[in-house]
Amino acid sequence: MLRLRFEWAYPDTTDITEMYNHRLVSRGWKDLIEGTPSLWSNISSNHPTPFIRDCLKWSGDHPLIIRVSHFDLWDTQPIETLKLHLQLLRPHSHRWKQLDFSVKSVSDAQHSPFSDFLESPAPKLRSLHVHIPLISNSPPPTLNLAGDLAQSLKSLRLTNVFIPWSSGLLVGLEEFSLDVTATPPAEEMVNIFSRSPFLKRFGLSYREGDTHGTPVLTNSSNHLRSSHITASWLKEVRLDFDDPQVAGHILSHVSMPNCTDIAMKVDLRSSDTFHVVEDGLTQFLPRLETVLRGGERIKLQVYEYSDFRYQWEGTPEEGDFKLFLDLSRDSLDVVIDYIGRVADACGTELELDVYVSDILALNPLGQRREIKRIEVPPYCYRSDETEPFPDRLGRFRVDAQNGITWPFPGLQQLDLYHSDYTLHSVFGMLNQRYLPSSYTQSLEKSGIPVSVPPKLDIWVKDPVLEDDIVLVKAIQKHWGVGYLNGVGAETEELESIGSE
Repeated sequence: MLRLRFEWAYPDTTDITEMYNHRLVSRGWKDLIEGTPSLWSNISSNHPTPFIRDCLKWSGDHPLIIRVSHFDLWDTQPIETLKLHLQLLRPHSHRWKQLDFSVKSVSDAQHSPFSDFLESPAPKLRSLHVHIPLISNSPPPTLNLAGDLAQSLKSLRLTNVFIPWSSGLLVGLEEFSLDVTATPPAEEMVNIFSRSPFLKRFGLSYREGDTHGTPVLTNSSNHLRSSHITASWLKEVRLDFDDPQVAGHILSHVSMPNCTDIAMKVDLRSSDTFHVVEDGLTQFLPRLETVLRGGERIKLQVYEYSDFRYQWEGTPEEGDFKLFLDLSRDSLDVVIDYIGRVADACGTELELDVYVSDILALNPLGQRREIKRIEVPPYCYRSDETEPFPDRLGRFRVDAQNGITWPFPGLQQLDLYHSDYTLHSVFGMLNQRYLPSSYTQSLEKSGIPVSVPPKLDIWVKDPVLEDDIVLVKAIQKHWGVGYLNGVGAETEELESIGSE
């Protein structure tokens, strides 16, 4: 009974310090704990050397879960100690059931011990996750992982390393992901779906290198020309790339009829390349139509790191089908136009809900009538803002064709609750954006068209000072406001406030 309780309490832990302490309770506990192989089958390279030796001894013939990690920036373990631990673990590779290997920030010359360890024969391996440092200006190394003997492998995740395209490890997988600074051969990526017909999760991330261009992972000598494949078991796809050709090839050659979760992160070199992404997504349009037809407003997140990025959550989180696009570079108009075509196909009017983390990212959006809601979160970056956003909303423009117009002409909801814009600026914006109806009618009688924006539902900070309470009441009663913080505004126009 005590043995079962230990196995239940420590099913998958690498923290064996507490287990060592339990051995000191009594001689009976010591014999029982040391005689239970499963308690010692989860080994970390960060364990002290004596602990690792004891684990290997007391685990007997039990299958092993091995976790190897080393990060120079904060890892206190010397690299030589790590090499020693790899030497201790390697003779037991025939017992490995799971290997998680993540070593970063070591010199190129230190790769050899890792390669030898990773190529150790491991016929019982079912899960292999490898992350090795990137070798400067070189394509990812191709290693004969697990001695190419892990015929029962189900999960294979690789970063900065790959295996021969003819490897038996690519057969019968349920999960596969590859993250490389190189361009993988599109045909070999498609062939993985053929060799692993029960694949459930697929991830591919490939990016350009920093120098000397982008290396290319070459095809195998006996590769087959890509044919159309149906991946009936596939449920989840993750694609991250800056050249859409490979991803487009995969999506156009692999049918994914039961895939319910698609995420794409794209650095578009130019807007002309977006058609490749769009063509690849065509197979998912029928399901998008089913989910979006009559559904909620389409959401677009706009934020900025080094380049502006745009996120589109194509379907609600609680839906049965999810499409997530993360796009960057000067592609926003192209993206919005694409979302509009999706909305048209669904019989839904395009209404964008914009969530912005850099206020400058709104600059190219001002004339988009499709934007119905804008939310400015508490951490919104504003240091380069030359004109407060509320002031911009109130600044009109005049042209001969459209007369007087305002930015974001279709805006219906404005959430400034977590921002630090003052109530004075919000009230001033309302007085500039919403002219009194008598004045508007007078302008139109004079032949000057006025494109009056729809009423705004606004969220602002709760009042603190006495003056704030006055402003909040004035904002709530303004004829340009529908709801303030979820409370309905007065229906009468206060012409006196507008005229003053």
